[in-house]
Amino acid sequence: MNRMNGRSPAVDGQAPRAWLPPRAAVFFFFLLSGTVVVLAPLLSRLSSGRDEPWATFAILAVLAGVAHLLVVVTPKNEGYAIDIVFVIAAVLLLPPELAVLVAVAQFIPDWLRERRPWYIQIFNTCDSMLSILAGTKFFGEGHKWSGLDPERLGARTASYAGRGRVTIAAQRAAAQGSQS
Repeated sequence: MNRMNGRSPAVDGQAPRAWLPPRAAVFFFFLLSGTVVVLAPLLSRLSSGRDEPWATFAILAVLAGVAHLLVVVTPKNEGYAIDIVFVIAAVLLLPPELAVLVAVAQFIPDWLRERRPWYIQIFNTCDSMLSILAGTKFFGEGHKWSGLDPERLGARTASYAGRGRVTIAAQRAAAQGSQS
């Protein structure tokens, strides 16, 4: 099977495989169940009535999907996708429950264009969703080792406001003073 074109073995004259080899099936099961367990609480927050940045999500999802179709394939059968730019933007700008949905939107055009086996499509999506979630937790919330820590960037008495935003005590006091 060719890694980049994802053609079925039956197309290449080989007998199609009905299921994964046993060790791969165990790995696939743990990846899929782990993804469901981790994402279920996040996705349940979508209907909580919070003000979500749906416009930002829609723009990033469409751009990631289109960019995923623009893969540069090298002669050694490797591919370089440019959709990572929009995935990183989603990690920094969106809450985790919307950022992981960018991974689904990212692969939808690929599912329609390339008819890869179902387990490859599910694996790629789960892998991206977990990577985005890990990145959101690390970079999107300003972890001190991420390089986006407000205190290391020179802000004093800053607090994380969510979605890559930081409020500084002086700004917060000025905003509250102007409202009164």
